[in-house]
Amino acid sequence: MTTKDNTRFFHYDVKRQLISVAFRSLCDEVSHQIRRLLKHHANIDRVFQRGRTIQNILSANGKPPTSMKEGPAGAVYHIQCDCGDSYVGETSRPLPIRIKEHKTSVHKKDSKSALSDHTRTHPDHNIQWNNIKILANNQSDYKIRKLLEAIVIKRNSQQ
Repeated sequence: MTTKDNTRFFHYDVKRQLISVAFRSLCDEVSHQIRRLLKHHANIDRVFQRGRTIQNILSANGKPPTSMKEGPAGAVYHIQCDCGDSYVGETSRPLPIRIKEHKTSVHKKDSKSALSDHTRTHPDHNIQWNNIKILANNQSDYKIRKLLEAIVIKRNSQQ
């Protein structure tokens, strides 16, 4: 890791015989000298790690990395069409991302979503994007999400 004053750190782990030492990065020659001294006199292999920089934190397009998720993940949801038909789905990912994929699929009129298939078959129908019901949230267990999804689908088909 590198700090503001360009100090570098080593990491020491007893099991793996790594050592964590901070030093100011001067040049490649100094790094080589330190590596040689540590290896020769203490039998320690030197590993330099690059610290966090703005370039590391931001991706090439200037947006935060995708690891910074949009909201909680793992949801079962219900989307209604103005015709009365509905769609029940589940996702392990953040719900806003999955909804965005549904909207894109409907807009492109592809067959990547049952919602898209419905609007292609019935072009005069409109999906009620502003009325999405979250039936379960923060549900990381796949089997529970699938079970909840199946129960809601079964209940909706009986009405």
